[in-house]
Amino acid sequence: MATQDEYPAGVSDARLAACQQDVLKMVELAAQVAEGLAANVDPEAEGAPEANTIKEDAAMFLRLADGVQETMAQSRWPVEHAYARSAENLLLRRRLDEMVEGAQEAARAMQGRPGGGAIVLVASIGGVFPMPQSPAYAASKAGALHFARSLAGALARKGVRVNAVCPAFTDTKLVRDGVALSEAFAREVRSVSRGVLLRPEFVGEVVARVAADASLSGEAVVLDTGPGGEPRAMLLGEPRLAPFFGWRTSTDAAPGTAGRPGGHRGPPPPTAPLPASFLKVRVARLSEDFAAATEVVSAPMPGAIPPGHVLMRRLYAGVNASDINFTSGRYFGGAKAASARLPFDAGFEAVGVVAAVGEGCRGLSVGAPVAVMEFGAFSEYGIVEARKAIPLPAPTPEAVALLTSGLTASIALEVGDLRPGKTVLVTAAAGGTGQFAVQLAKLAGCRVVATCGTPEKAEMLRGLGADRVVDYKREDLGAVLGAEFRDALDLVYDGVGGAMFDAAVKNLAPKGRVLVIGMIGQYAKGWPASVVKGLPERLLWKSANVQGFFLLHYVRRFRKHLRRLVGLQRQGLLKVMVDPAEFVGVRSVAEAVQHLHSGMSRGKVVVRITPPTGPARL
Repeated sequence: MATQDEYPAGVSDARLAACQQDVLKMVELAAQVAEGLAANVDPEAEGAPEANTIKEDAAMFLRLADGVQETMAQSRWPVEHAYARSAENLLLRRRLDEMVEGAQEAARAMQGRPGGGAIVLVASIGGVFPMPQSPAYAASKAGALHFARSLAGALARKGVRVNAVCPAFTDTKLVRDGVALSEAFAREVRSVSRGVLLRPEFVGEVVARVAADASLSGEAVVLDTGPGGEPRAMLLGEPRLAPFFGWRTSTDAAPGTAGRPGGHRGPPPPTAPLPASFLKVRVARLSEDFAAATEVVSAPMPGAIPPGHVLMRRLYAGVNASDINFTSGRYFGGAKAASARLPFDAGFEAVGVVAAVGEGCRGLSVGAPVAVMEFGAFSEYGIVEARKAIPLPAPTPEAVALLTSGLTASIALEVGDLRPGKTVLVTAAAGGTGQFAVQLAKLAGCRVVATCGTPEKAEMLRGLGADRVVDYKREDLGAVLGAEFRDALDLVYDGVGGAMFDAAVKNLAPKGRVLVIGMIGQYAKGWPASVVKGLPERLLWKSANVQGFFLLHYVRRFRKHLRRLVGLQRQGLLKVMVDPAEFVGVRSVAEAVQHLHSGMSRGKVVVRITPPTGPARL
């Protein structure tokens, strides 16, 4: 125990007495809370040992309070050793022990159940940002946060989701009593919560939403109050993802809140002056030959940005098999309707940064990384509606892969009613969307059969978890399916069509389903009509079905599924394979499309639209 001489000089007796009384009152309050909890537990009920543990805690606090009083009579020291080392450290261990044991017990009960389960650990904002008045408490909540994220990865393959909710100070009796008893605690509350306590109903609502949202796992949702006292919820570490959750965006915070949840994280990044013009790819004539159909042109930089819109600087764009369907006019109702639109801009998807902001765009600022899924992606710059700009953690080639390709796989498999224990066939499995279908099916607990055309692709697919890889250039797919998976395919994810579609239908299991997500084998051949002999009969006798899937019919699911894919990637559960071939600048787009249709691509084909040195010039 420290003596009077060891205490810092210049501290008044009155101040020391106040500190001592604060410590004593908080210890006594903790004892009262423990006693109240113990009194509400039926000693005869299941879990009675827990009641005994609580009673032991209450007795410990009462003994500690007596010790504090004795210490205060002997020394001017405000009993930091007695309280911090004893009470708080014991609480740290108890909090972590109870949380770990409870979560693990819940996980054991949820594993193997249809639909899995969800665990929500209630941590604290103190686990995210320092709490100088309560270091042990803050440490326990930081432990809860990291435990939730780690447990999420361990349980993902067993169908159990784990998340943490980290509220700021909440309007409870414990907090109000603490504020009344301790000025130091009151100052901490004012510092963390701007003097405004969260409503318990709000915290409960967020917990319920996190538990119900099947796309969330391994996340920490931080709750605090905005400058006007309004409650806010944000995904930790990625405040720009806050709109996905349906709450106010972090950029609404008041100036001077840097480093706080939801606050600005320093000044906006510097931006280079906008060029007078930029390059883009446009469709000048209709053709399945992308190079013959398109041309690279220069366009003037827009002047004023319309309200509700942003100017996007595109950094990366994705190449899709259906790009040639676009240049041939198939998405516009035929050649006649498409010809009336000429010329029109090409490209479906891109990621980049906001270069300028129009009026009325809340939640987006210059430099913010965003993704866009709309026509005109093969362009260095472009005006887009702010509501269509999807916030991203960072503008990367991998982010491009998660857009059309990742979303197609995630949403289509959901539509196809993917369930554990099923046998799933994925055609063109080494391509942009096939790679995700393989992994998501494995994460769902399915047996996955994958097709590809080279030994290198086969090796890649085995690394992604495929149970059986069929190199259709070296093995006859129909023969393999008939010998090894006859009448056993529960779900087929088909992006090829033609002979592969026929072979898949012949080997469907009773009540099996084929998801037609594309027909890359037919695109470059004028899209000939498919004729599968005996298709109605085959579907009838097996109660099977064939279902088409066109991504743009599921726009409302984009943000939910993109958030899920980002979460799986962050946890290391989803690998994003980007084709190693490099394509730089809009002039390389035609070459990238040709590379995709050559059958030699591995993973998502991505074009770096804006070179490192800035926009290319004509």
